This record gives sequence, C-alpha cells and structure tokens, in this order.
Amino acid sequence: MPHSHKKKTRAVKCCLAVGLLAIAAAIGVLFGPSALVLAQGPTRIDPLADNDVGALRGKYLEADLDTLVGCYAETAPRGYIMPVNTPGATVYIGVELPKSKLADADAVVADTQRMVNDADGSYRWDGSRVTVRGTLQPMDAETEAQFRAYLHEAGFGDDEIGPDDTCAFRPLVLTDGKINGHRTALLIFASAAALLALFGAVGMTLAARKK
Repeated sequence: MPHSHKKKTRAVKCCLAVGLLAIAAAIGVLFGPSALVLAQGPTRIDPLADNDVGALRGKYLEADLDTLVGCYAETAPRGYIMPVNTPGATVYIGVELPKSKLADADAVVADTQRMVNDADGSYRWDGSRVTVRGTLQPMDAETEAQFRAYLHEAGFGDDEIGPDDTCAFRPLVLTDGKINGHRTALLIFASAAALLALFGAVGMTLAARKK
C-alpha cells in the first residue's frame, strides 16, 4: 500500500476515533449523573415507617405502596396521593405511575377506601400493592396546580398545602421510572451507546497505530 494512502487511512481512523469520543463525552455529560444513580440502585423505603421527607428529596427510591388515598390527575402518567409517615406526623405527597401500573394502583386506592370507611372493624387488607421506583422531586407548576385543585375540592386550605414542614400536603412527586427527569429505559440505552462509542474509539485508535 502506498505510504500516502496509509497516511490518509490513518487520518480517517483518527478522525473517527475523535468523533466517537466526542459522542461518548456528550452522552456522559447529558446522562452520566443519572446513569450513575441508576447503576447504584434505588434506596428502599417503607412509606409507613418514620421517614425524613426532606432528606429523601432528589433521591432514587423504591417503595411498595399498599396505601393510596386518592387520584389527583387522571392524565397519563396518573397522579395519586400517598401517605408518608414522619417522626412528627403523616404527610402526603404525589406519586406518578405509568399505564402499566394503573390497575394495581387503583386496586390499592379501593382497598384504602375500604379501610377508611370501615365502621365495624371487619376490614382486612386484600393484598393490593404497587411498586414504584423513581426520584422524589418538587412538582412542576402544572402538576402542583392539579394537586392543589384536587385538595381544595376535597376541602383542604392553602395553609395545609405547601413545602413548609408544618403542612400536611407537600408538592413533591415520586415519579415511577424516572431519575432526574430521565426515563430509566433511556438511561440504559444511552449508557450502552456511550460504551459502544468508547469501545469504537479505542478500536479506531489502535487500528490507526498499526503499521
């Protein structure tokens, strides 16, 4: 092979290596922190044990929910209200679930209503449960408006709804299948793409160095 052709081939491989490295770096910047959280796995909590809601904010959590007291948003993902016990009192936050978990969530709501309405002590838990994995974040403006509208209609006032530690209802939402706003499926795909790009860059670099 002529020397000039070898140089051109080597230059092309080097350019490809740089391009693949740039792709891997871009994916890392966009999704790296969330992908790292996904790789570390969720922190498991029991909502009905004593929890520090403030300390849980922003964390990737996993919980089995057997108590949901209502549904504040019918749109997908559907928003439910879940109780979380704290050392001082029970507070209520939002949880958003995808279509695949709505049947289980609705069964939990129905079972919770039977518990609340039990007048003769005959209630027995029917085993309804739904598992959620996601990050606990402040609600966006639209979600908080839905949350407040539902609670106002139920008879609660603004003094009972808010981020303040004295409020029973907190505009926080645990969104199933999301970490820092990124879908977990997207994070898995992005991580695989970044690894492929990195391995490709290494391969191109090694190939360019061959005589």
